[in-house]
Amino acid sequence: NRYQLGRCFVEREHSATDTLFENTLPENIEIGDTYYINDTEKFDLNDMQLVILYTVIVPSSMQEHQMFEYGAIRNGIYTPLKIAVENIPDPNSDTFVADMCHINYLIHQAIGTQNIVAIYQCPTKFFPDRVSHEPIEWYLDLNSWKPTNHGTLARHSVRNNKLFCYPYNLIMASNNSGQTGEYHFENWNDINSIRFDIRGVCVTQPVGICYPHGYRKSNIGVGGFNDYEDGITISNFPVCAWQSDVFAEWWAQNKNSFMTSNLTSVLTTVGGGALGLAATALAPEIAIPVMAAGAGLSVASTVANSVAKVNDLKATAPQVRGQAQTDCLNGALKRYKYDFYHLCIKPEYLEMCDAYFDRYGYLTNANKYPNRNVRPHWTYTKTLDCVLINNPETVLTSVPTEDLTKIAQIYNNGITFWKNPNEVGNYNLDNRTT
Repeated sequence: NRYQLGRCFVEREHSATDTLFENTLPENIEIGDTYYINDTEKFDLNDMQLVILYTVIVPSSMQEHQMFEYGAIRNGIYTPLKIAVENIPDPNSDTFVADMCHINYLIHQAIGTQNIVAIYQCPTKFFPDRVSHEPIEWYLDLNSWKPTNHGTLARHSVRNNKLFCYPYNLIMASNNSGQTGEYHFENWNDINSIRFDIRGVCVTQPVGICYPHGYRKSNIGVGGFNDYEDGITISNFPVCAWQSDVFAEWWAQNKNSFMTSNLTSVLTTVGGGALGLAATALAPEIAIPVMAAGAGLSVASTVANSVAKVNDLKATAPQVRGQAQTDCLNGALKRYKYDFYHLCIKPEYLEMCDAYFDRYGYLTNANKYPNRNVRPHWTYTKTLDCVLINNPETVLTSVPTEDLTKIAQIYNNGITFWKNPNEVGNYNLDNRTT
């Protein structure tokens, strides 16, 4: 050659190799505004159980208190609450009525509405054994979506492996509650292990997180970390309501003080006078001591006020606690789950991009010696600041400076080198790397 090609800033060219995820620089090329769905997968959380958190009565004496075991460390957090877990009755089951009666008994009798702190529904997968104190771990394998060398996308046979990179090919995950995440195949450490890990807790609030395993050097096995930052959470599980009897709860808490207060009023007024104690039917649960005839009106007034308060409470409508209105759409549509989508650009854009890469190679943006003969039939090269120098060995026939400038401009404009003159312009040939 009468001139030598120096190291240039190469804008784009055909690469000598085209292995998966080798060329990832973003291209300025139209890919459309919507994606084609290749496949879908899900991690279902619709199978749920009913969880009741409730308080317990702690003994008052120190000796009994030291012998009384209550509270626990769950998921690293202390809670004094007890837990009751029940299967959610199936409305289509023959035992539905009996199952509902059992839950009502549990709430109103066995536990007592006054002791309940919360009732909610939790995915069975987050609390399968009903006693776990640590997050439950699951995983979802998506290896069937892994790209293969010159494989297919949306029924299109890919000729340039860059189409298996983002933004042409990706995974999207959704919690069906407004949060999504995009994941790029080229960011997995091991393309043969496309996997998502799911961790969930049930107490004291059901929450889950889904994150890619072995992503961005995050697999534990090679000294990485769990990539929680790329994870998406799910927490909008139903919070339930329950009905409580205002009078029954008040009476359970105030029965002794109520009786003592009224008896004290009688004794204080009568002094040493004779008493006639009679049971009154102010309420079925109450028997108020009444003094004999001749006692002062103050006692009658005190008792009357107490009776009025009792009757007011008995007439109070049952109160609803918890959350009376909750998200029911996801429940009705069975959307308590993680959905995964294998997305790629539409087939027509895949063909358009493939044809563009066939002809012009990939974006390079590197200071290097340009490629001129690395593909079976043609090699395209485009520089931004081509460097050409005369060959010292051909000094007598050196290229004039003006001509060198013109040749450099050709490189800067983009040039295609063909191996066979008979094939010039035939871009239908298979020009993939060998």
